[in-house]
Amino acid sequence: MDTQKLKTAAFELEQIFSEISKPSQQLRDLQDSLQPYIESAKNGAIDTPIDEDSIPGNYQMQEGVLSEHPDYEKQYVKFKVALRGGYTQEELEVLDMMKTL
Repeated sequence: MDTQKLKTAAFELEQIFSEISKPSQQLRDLQDSLQPYIESAKNGAIDTPIDEDSIPGNYQMQEGVLSEHPDYEKQYVKFKVALRGGYTQEELEVLDMMKTL
């Protein structure tokens, strides 16, 4: 678990959210539900991976709520990946394959 990468991702997610002039209620709700994770990450209190299913935001991703704010969506994914301890080997292989397309 890369706690520094997680900390950076938490700060960046907060920064991007603060730059959204009029976030939807769903986006505000997501940010509120992520706040305990964000604060813990910023304080270095998370040192073991978090189960992906317990990280808020799956519904919002599936419903396209985050696609309205692509910078936030991208940073949310980075934060979520960092929370769960990074990419799996299978995900890294897929990402490598995608680079060649």
